[in-house]
Amino acid sequence: MSSSSSVDWRTTRDLLEFEDRFRERLADTLKEIGRSYRFGEYEINEVSTSWEIRGRRPDITVFVQNQPFLIVECKRAIEHSPWDNFPIGQAYTYALLAKKDGYSVDFVATANQYYMAVFRVPENLEDYANWKGIRKREYNRAFTRELYLKARAGDLCVIDTSYHFVPTKEALYDILKRLIEEKREIKPEPFRYRVIRRLKSFVDFLSEESKNLIEFHVKNNLQNEFSALRKRRGVSLMYEQIAKEFAYSIMNRILFYKVLEKSWKDLEKLKPLYGKEIDGVRIDDGEKYFKALKTSFERVVDVTGDFEPVFILDFHDKLILPSYVGVLKAIDGLIQDLDNIELEKLGDVIGYVYEEIIDPQERHQFGQFYTPHGVAELIAKWCIRSPSDLVLDPGSGSGTFLIEAYRRLYELKTGKNLEGITEEDIHEQIIGKLYAIDIDEFACHLTAMNLSMRNVLHPSREVNVIPSDFFLREPKQEVLLSYKVLTVEGLEERKIILPKVDCVVGNPPYTRWVEIPEKTQEYIKHNLGKFMRNYGLTPQVRRGLEPPIYLFWIINAEKFLKDNGRLGMIISNLWLQTDYGVKFTNYLLDHFKIHAIIDIPLRIFKALITTTIILLEKEEDKDKRENNEVVFVRLPPDPVEDIEVDEILRAIQEKRHDKFAVHVYKQKELSREKKWIRYLFGIAGIEKSDKIVELGELFEITRGNSLYSYLASKRIVGGTVDLGSNEFFFFTPLKAKDWNIPEKYLYPAIASSRQLKWFTFRKKDWEKLRDNDSKCYIFICHEPRENLPDSVRKYIKWGETECTLRIRRSRTRGQERIADQAEASQARERYPEYFYGWYDLGGFKPAVILTTYYTWHKTRFVLCNFPVVVDPDILCFFQKVELTKEQLKALLAYLSSSFTQFYVETEGRKSGGGALGLEISQAERMPVLDPRKLSDEEIKKLANLFDKLEAKAREIGGATERRQIDQLRPIIHEIDREIGKIPELPDFEVYAIQNAVDQMVERRIAGAGEVTRHAIRGDEEIPELEEKSDDENEDQKQLSLNDFLE
Repeated sequence: MSSSSSVDWRTTRDLLEFEDRFRERLADTLKEIGRSYRFGEYEINEVSTSWEIRGRRPDITVFVQNQPFLIVECKRAIEHSPWDNFPIGQAYTYALLAKKDGYSVDFVATANQYYMAVFRVPENLEDYANWKGIRKREYNRAFTRELYLKARAGDLCVIDTSYHFVPTKEALYDILKRLIEEKREIKPEPFRYRVIRRLKSFVDFLSEESKNLIEFHVKNNLQNEFSALRKRRGVSLMYEQIAKEFAYSIMNRILFYKVLEKSWKDLEKLKPLYGKEIDGVRIDDGEKYFKALKTSFERVVDVTGDFEPVFILDFHDKLILPSYVGVLKAIDGLIQDLDNIELEKLGDVIGYVYEEIIDPQERHQFGQFYTPHGVAELIAKWCIRSPSDLVLDPGSGSGTFLIEAYRRLYELKTGKNLEGITEEDIHEQIIGKLYAIDIDEFACHLTAMNLSMRNVLHPSREVNVIPSDFFLREPKQEVLLSYKVLTVEGLEERKIILPKVDCVVGNPPYTRWVEIPEKTQEYIKHNLGKFMRNYGLTPQVRRGLEPPIYLFWIINAEKFLKDNGRLGMIISNLWLQTDYGVKFTNYLLDHFKIHAIIDIPLRIFKALITTTIILLEKEEDKDKRENNEVVFVRLPPDPVEDIEVDEILRAIQEKRHDKFAVHVYKQKELSREKKWIRYLFGIAGIEKSDKIVELGELFEITRGNSLYSYLASKRIVGGTVDLGSNEFFFFTPLKAKDWNIPEKYLYPAIASSRQLKWFTFRKKDWEKLRDNDSKCYIFICHEPRENLPDSVRKYIKWGETECTLRIRRSRTRGQERIADQAEASQARERYPEYFYGWYDLGGFKPAVILTTYYTWHKTRFVLCNFPVVVDPDILCFFQKVELTKEQLKALLAYLSSSFTQFYVETEGRKSGGGALGLEISQAERMPVLDPRKLSDEEIKKLANLFDKLEAKAREIGGATERRQIDQLRPIIHEIDREIGKIPELPDFEVYAIQNAVDQMVERRIAGAGEVTRHAIRGDEEIPELEEKSDDENEDQKQLSLNDFLE
C-alpha cells in the first residue's frame, strides 16, 4: 500500500481504484475455489459482484446450492476496519433485506486489505434492527449496540484472519470449508486467539500506513536522533522497523491505559478522539490526534506518579501519525473495542501479546531473538530454587524470561500454578525480586509493561527495568533513572540499586564481534580485559579470532551472581566446535560447576542459529568443581513430538532418559584442549594405536596450490589466501579464445569445489569441463609485463580498469573493487622477490590429494591423478614422505571413513548456515592410519574398498548430494569395519562412531532448516499465529621458487 513518493498522499480516485482491485481479486479467488472444489454434497454455484437486493448491491455474494450463503463487504483499510460498526452494519443489512425477500443468509464477512472477519447471522437478526438507520444507509447505527458488541467481542464472530492485500486461495478454501461443512454448528475460536489477531491486525495496518510518513519525517526532522538510536542498538535499523515499533507503542499504551482506568479512579477514561473538540481544538488530523493521545499518556504518569517507562518514549513520541481518516478511526476502534472486553479476559490475553503478535522476522534486535516460552520456563525452573531468590535478565527484550521467573516465584511462594490474576501482596513481593536491563528503550518499554500487567487489577509501580548497556553496569551500583516517581513526600528521583542475585537468566545477543557497536566493544575491553587476556579471548579479527558477544555476556554476568548463584542461558551452539569455544570452556571450568549442557539441534529462532542451553552454578572451590558431574543432553534432531520441560529437568537430575541422549562426565575429565561437541555423543576420543599418526606428519597442507596461495597459507607472505579475483584468473575456453591468450599462460584448473564430484580427479574429468566450456583454465603469468605479448598486456590492463569483484568482509560487504586493488593482488605487489606484479601467481605445484574447504553432507578427499591448479577453497596435500599408489588409496579409504568424518564434525569450523569448514591446522592434526605401518594385506583390503567406493560414486553420478551419500553409506560402513579391525576396536564402538556421525550431520543440517519454535514445550499453551592458526610466524622464512616447485 505504498507509493513511490516519500509521503503516501493518495487521492480519492486512487483509493476507489484500490478498493475495486481488492474486491476483484478477492472475488476472483472465490470464483476459482468454486470452480475447483466441492464441499461434500455442497458446491458453490456462483460468486457474484452484481447481485442486488432491494436496490442495494453487496460487494461479493457467495451462493451455495443456489442460495446466498455468504455476503462479503469490502472496505478500504484507511477508511474502515472490519471491526467498525459501519461495515458490520452494512453487511448485516444485506442479510436482513435478503431475509425479507425469502432468502436465508448464513454468514456475513467484512474485509479490507489486511483483515477479514466472518460473522454468523443470528436467526433473530430483525430484533436488533434500527430501520430508520437502515433506510438512511447509516450503517453504523443500523442495528442496536448489542449486535455490534456481539460481533466484535461476543460469539457472532466465528472466523477471522490476517493477510496482506488478499487472503491466499488456501486460506479462503479452509474458511469456506469450515463454514459450509459446519454451518450453524461452527464454534468461534477461543477469545484469546481473536483478540491477539485483532491486535496484530491493528499493528500491521498502522505500521504499513505510517511507514512512508515516518521515513519522510525522520529524514527531515529527526536524522540526528535516528542516527543515535541506530548507534545505540548497533544494528542496521530500518524505517519499517521504526514504523512497527511506533504501532506497537501506541497499542501497548492504549492497552495499559485501559487497564489502569479500572484501578485508578482519578484517571480520566480514554475515549475515541477523532472529531472531538479538546481545549477548543478539533481533532481532525494525525498531528492533533497523536498530540492528544500523548497528553492522555502523560496524564497517567501525573495521576499515578509512575509508569513513565511504559508511557513516555523519547524517540517514538517525536514521530507523527498520518492523517488518513481510516488510521485515526482504527485507533478509535481499538480504544472502543477494549472497553467491550472483560477485564479478567484482558488479563488472560496480555501475557501472549508481546511474544505472539510480533512476527518472527521482526524479533531480531541488536542480535537478539525473542525466546520460546518452553526454553524460558526450563531455565527458570532450574535456576530459581527459593521464593526469596533475586533474578536478573541483563538483556530482557520483551520480558519473556522474567515472566517465566514470575510464574516460578509464584509457584514457590504459594504452592500453586499461576492461573488468572495474582494476589496483590504476592504480586508486589515477586516484582521486587525481578531485575531487567536492556540497551533498547523500546525493549524496556515492553518488559516494564509486561511485568506491570501481571496483575491487571493492581499494576505494579515498582518495576526494576534499567535502560542501559549491560557492560556499563556493576553489582551494588546505584542507577539513577531518567524519570521521577510520586511519593507521599512528593516527586522523587527513581533509583535502583543492582544487587548481587541468586539467578541470572536470559537469551544474550548472538552478535559477532565486528558487529558490536564500538562503544560496547570499549566497555567490554575495559571491564573484562583481564579475563580476555587470561583466556585468550581478546578479539583478533584479522587472525580469525572473533568471539561472539554472548561469551562476554556470560563472563560479565558471573560478577552479578552470589556465591553458588545459578546461571541459565540459551546461546548459539557454535562455541562447542570452535577454537574460541575451547578457550571459553577453560573459563567455565575455572568458575562454575557445569551442571548441564542441553543441545537443541533444531532451529527455534528465525536466524541461521542452532542453540544450547547452559546451566551453571558459581563455585570457587576447585575440588567441588572438578568432582561435579556434567550432564550433556542431546535432544533429537527430528522429535516425533514436543519434549516437555519437566522431562528434560528429570533427565538432568536422574542422568538418564529413554527418549534422548544423556551422557555424564566428571568435570575434571572434560578436555581443556578439544572441542566439547564430542561429549554430546558420549565419545571422548577415538582409541589410538601405534598405527595412528597425525596427517600433518605425512603431508604438507595448503589452501590452493599456486605459489601465491602456498606462501599465503604458510604466512611467508602477507595477504589473504584467495587469488584476489576469480573473474580475472579463471578462464573458459571461449574466454581464452576471445582474449587471444597464448596457451603457455593457461594451465588446467579446478575453479570450484563443485567440480570435484568423485573420489578421484582424472584427465578425462578435466577434458569434460573443457568441452562444456566451463571455467577450467587459470592464468599463470610468471614474466615481467614488458616481455609479454600484446594480448596478455591488454588483458592485464583490463584487470586494472574494468574487472571488478565484490568485497565480502563484514564492514565493507557489497562494495566493489577493481581486480588489481584486491588485498591479495596488492600483497603480490609487495613481494617482488616472488612475483612480477599483482597479476602473477608465481607458478604452481601439483597436489596428490585434494579436499574441499567447505562441505555440506560429507567431506571428500580426492586422489588427484591429473596435475591442475586449484581454487584456494580447496585444500591441497603434498607428500612429505614417499607413499606408493596402493598406500595412498588405503589412506584415502581411511579419509573416506566415518572415523575421519567424526573428526571433521567435532573439530571442523561450523558456519551459521550449516556448512562445515576444515582449516589447515585442523587437517594437520587429524589422526589417521599410517599406511607405512600397515601390513600388505591391510593395505590391499583398504585400497580395494577405496576403488569400490570410487566406482560406486562414478556409477551414481557423484558423491556430493545427500541421496548419493546414502547410496555410498554401505561401502563407507564396510570401510569402517575394516579399519576397526586394525586397532582391534569392538564392533559396538565402530557402530557408535557411525551413529554419532549420522546424528551430527543431521543435527548440523537440521540447524539450517525450518524453525521449530516449540521443540521444548512448557506448561503454558501458547497460541501459534501466522505468524585460524593460533600464532603468527614471527620468523618469516624466505622460500625460493625452485624450493616450491621441487
